[in-house]
Amino acid sequence: MALLGESRCTNNSSLCRASRGSTYTFRVVEWDGDQRGHLQASGRSPVNSNKFRTFVSELEESWPLSSTDKLWRDSPYGWIRTRSSGTKGKIAVQIAGRILEDAGYSPHLDEGGIKVQDQFIIVRSSFMWGKNCWKFQQIRDTKFHYLLCLGFHPRDDAYIWLIPSHRIYANGALQKKAGLHRQHGGKKGTEDAWLHIEAANPLEGWTGEYGSHLVDVEGIFEKCLTASEAEHKQQ
Repeated sequence: MALLGESRCTNNSSLCRASRGSTYTFRVVEWDGDQRGHLQASGRSPVNSNKFRTFVSELEESWPLSSTDKLWRDSPYGWIRTRSSGTKGKIAVQIAGRILEDAGYSPHLDEGGIKVQDQFIIVRSSFMWGKNCWKFQQIRDTKFHYLLCLGFHPRDDAYIWLIPSHRIYANGALQKKAGLHRQHGGKKGTEDAWLHIEAANPLEGWTGEYGSHLVDVEGIFEKCLTASEAEHKQQ
């Protein structure tokens, strides 16, 4: 960083009105090929950026990663976890679409979900909360045929559930099933629903009928989508 010029000003200058009665030295320095103005009190030097970076690096050791962050540090899904909620949702739709495509279907990504022929699928994703469960949020009573849940695991790839809409809502009412809750107010609330699935037994209970590990996903797709697609092709 090279010093290109220096001048002095007093409190009569508009540049120095921030502190009356003081005299400042205005130094113009070259930094990364650009000239920037630095207003500094006489006798003080600019912050040494190399020393600052070293300090921050050393400070990191005083703030170790949480146990949850450590779990995701080496996961292929860890980078998604750091994105905003809206971005996570868009990424989840892309991942679900690719899984369906690899399974032999013809998905069409639509706003808020995926269309497979005449079936509309909404997609929700969750990263394992600690070591205990997945929570799929903002499940609204809208016009959808299936809810596809992507449960990301830091060490065990992902689990997928393809749940028919009528198992969640019926005539506008949230079904009385284990793991289904309103965001506030329990099952009698009016907010969006949450679906809670235990990580210890992800394929048990009523959701287990519709779930599988990523490598076995073709089985649950065949139950719901193959017949529908075959009917569409015959039309």
